[in-house]
Amino acid sequence: MGVTEACTGDRFSFRFPGRVSFGDGTVSDLPALLSEMKAEHSLILSGRTISEGPLMERVREILDLSGIRYGVFNGVEPETLVEIVKAAAEAARGAGYDIMTGQVTI
Repeated sequence: MGVTEACTGDRFSFRFPGRVSFGDGTVSDLPALLSEMKAEHSLILSGRTISEGPLMERVREILDLSGIRYGVFNGVEPETLVEIVKAAAEAARGAGYDIMTGQVTI
């Protein structure tokens, strides 16, 4: 499969060891995915630019409507350092989050 074929926008899920969901409209599936995992308080991991843009606005809107409590850790960077991962984990533990939801990107 070439790059062009891989970037068609087709939706898919991938588990290894967590789940990766991809494709148009996938962000709308977030409440159902969190519910399936019995998560009630999610820490959304994001980079600073994404956390201030329209995609995160949509994520917040969807989670607000679903009643799922959440917070945003916006310190994720490309090739994230271990120190940043540890800081995110500490933030999750300290505030009682029961799941960390990976970076949401376009």
